[in-house]
Amino acid sequence: TFYHKHDPFDRLLAECIQSEIAKVSKIPDLGTWSDSRIYSSGFKVLRDSTVPSVLIELGFINHKNDRAQLSSKDFTERMAQAILRGVEIFLGNK
Repeated sequence: TFYHKHDPFDRLLAECIQSEIAKVSKIPDLGTWSDSRIYSSGFKVLRDSTVPSVLIELGFINHKNDRAQLSSKDFTERMAQAILRGVEIFLGNK
């Protein structure tokens, strides 16, 4: 889960969401990363946001285990629920 540069709100949102994803995903947890680790200016989709924002990568289709999980029947629902819980935690609702 990527957050923009050193933005503390983006980072907290990323950590809240990634923590919940890691609990239910059967894909190895790669943690949270600043987008400046990839590009010095960060990702445009995060750089231009005016609210706390993250970019979530749930798996890699070129990895056998990830691909199997991504195509499983309940993967989408588990990930959606985990992301929702992470946002609720970020907002202080859980």
